[in-house]
Amino acid sequence: MENTSILEEMKVDKRKKKVTIIGIGNAGGQVAYLAEQRYPDLMNVVYINTSEADLAMVGKSLKFKIGMPDEVEGTGRDRLKMKTLLKKYFLNVIQDKNFNDIMVDAEKVFVVASTGGGTGSGGAPVIMEMLRSYYLDAEFILVGILPPVHETEGILGNTAQFLNELYAMPEPVTYMIYDNDIASESLPPIEVLEIVNNAIVEDIKIFTEVDNRETPYDSIDSADMEKIISTPGRLLVVRLNKNLTEKALEDVQIDDVIIKAIKQSFHAETDRNVINDSHEMRWGIVLYFSPEVMKLYTSKLEKVADFIGMPDEIFNHHAINNSDGDQANFFYLIVAGLTPINDRIQKIEDRVLELKRKSEGGSSVEAKTLGYDFLTRKKRDEKREKATKNIDFEQILNRYMGS
Repeated sequence: MENTSILEEMKVDKRKKKVTIIGIGNAGGQVAYLAEQRYPDLMNVVYINTSEADLAMVGKSLKFKIGMPDEVEGTGRDRLKMKTLLKKYFLNVIQDKNFNDIMVDAEKVFVVASTGGGTGSGGAPVIMEMLRSYYLDAEFILVGILPPVHETEGILGNTAQFLNELYAMPEPVTYMIYDNDIASESLPPIEVLEIVNNAIVEDIKIFTEVDNRETPYDSIDSADMEKIISTPGRLLVVRLNKNLTEKALEDVQIDDVIIKAIKQSFHAETDRNVINDSHEMRWGIVLYFSPEVMKLYTSKLEKVADFIGMPDEIFNHHAINNSDGDQANFFYLIVAGLTPINDRIQKIEDRVLELKRKSEGGSSVEAKTLGYDFLTRKKRDEKREKATKNIDFEQILNRYMGS
């Protein structure tokens, strides 16, 4: 079905888009470009880069070059160089009228970047913190894309620093982590990037609420979605669009199908049996089932809860597919408040240390132990009360200069 017909069928209000994607660096820019091509009526897109060449390869949406025109073609995977450039040029972004027009109405902002480079890795955490200090009405989600484990010491070291910055943010943060390593051994590099980028865009599409079909039953409205997406910690999305027929589900429990989908997704590996009582976990379930399949569905999902943790709160959106046939059935699970990716972090640390031992006197980036003490999320009215009209961006940037 064409995107335009989807929009007409779902009666989407084209005047206001619920989602904005800010693509930073080449990797983030490619994700944003895919979103611009595929869902121009659902998502606003902004590109931020230090490379004019990279910006020339993406879409026609709002673009910002960090650095002097005709200078600074990338950062050479130097995270500190990106932060230095931001300190000098980022106010140009904040002061841009077109950028402000997008951001003042933004509901959900996904800041997307690779963790291993210079521009995206060095810029995404600090840019997100600056923007959410300024635009208080939006929910910000940091989206990081991990490199394969076999990458170079510099790339893995950048990733370790990115994750340290993520887990050291002074305010509670919601984030998504995708992993190029999952398919790196079985597919060509370009195909891996395309598949992961597609997964990110399709996951983000769920937060536009375009698939929340009309229903007289349990429903997720915008306030519910905001509560889910504002839950601090890692955010994971599971999408099931195939084999949700009466025949297919007669011999298998949907719990098992969901767990398999989690394991096969391009989100970073979910730690096993990690229970953390210091923070909240919320689920959002959006489904569209034919009456026959709905009879086979149980909303308890006990095996899934055993696998990823018991949620404190579940929001359901149950819609009946009375006319489109079983091939149109779908099931989406949003999990908010997951613990850090400690298993994956350990692999990065081990690989960096291995490469460091092999290096002969060269400077190496040492991976630090990455921990995250979840902070209690402040209510928005309290945040507004403490916020000032003049945000000190330089002060925020200075905290990241040593990373």
